Amino acid sequence: NGNEDDGEDVDGRRAGLWVCAGLEHNTSIKRLTLHGLGLGPAELAVLGRFVSGNPSLRILALRACLGRSDGHPSRGRDRMVDVDHLWPVVRSSPSAALEYLDLSSNGLTGSDLSGLHGALRGSSVRFLDLSSNSLGGGDNRGIAVLADILVRDDTRLQDVKAGDNGIDLPGALSLLESVRRNSTFRGFDLGENPFGTRDGARCGTRDDDGEG
Repeated sequence: NGNEDDGEDVDGRRAGLWVCAGLEHNTSIKRLTLHGLGLGPAELAVLGRFVSGNPSLRILALRACLGRSDGHPSRGRDRMVDVDHLWPVVRSSPSAALEYLDLSSNGLTGSDLSGLHGALRGSSVRFLDLSSNSLGGGDNRGIAVLADILVRDDTRLQDVKAGDNGIDLPGALSLLESVRRNSTFRGFDLGENPFGTRDGARCGTRDDDGEG
């Protein structure tokens, strides 16, 4: 029931806080995976301190982390609070440190991406996983934001996953045009989006670093 779900969410966030707090002063971790933990503003603030103080961190995997411990994103006002607190975590990484950022399955929408460019600007993130979010549909606002980021020369992005996002054909063509204009790109994944074939289409190439 609803009360049980709320209890699970509180427990998940407490676990996330414990994990982040326990790592805060560790400067040698190269990979941090927090899949499925319910990270809210308090947890993300502690995580930001860990990231900012760790020059060794190369991989930060936050799949299905925003809002709820059961993998479902929080909704309404709480949902936006969580996203607003996410981007400072990315920005806090020391330059030339963080390379791989997984934000898949977090229910991110077009409006949520408004802070993404600021987070990536000047960072060393090369591989970005945005798969299984909700960037497509409607007015394709999220696609417009992402397409703009892909052609900017103030990020180091080389490989992006955007599969399973409800991206239609116009949205896909917009993204592919941006990739075409960016000579530094190595891979782009648009699989499992509703265009091209019944099951979606896979566009571009990939040169993974062992992630996926």
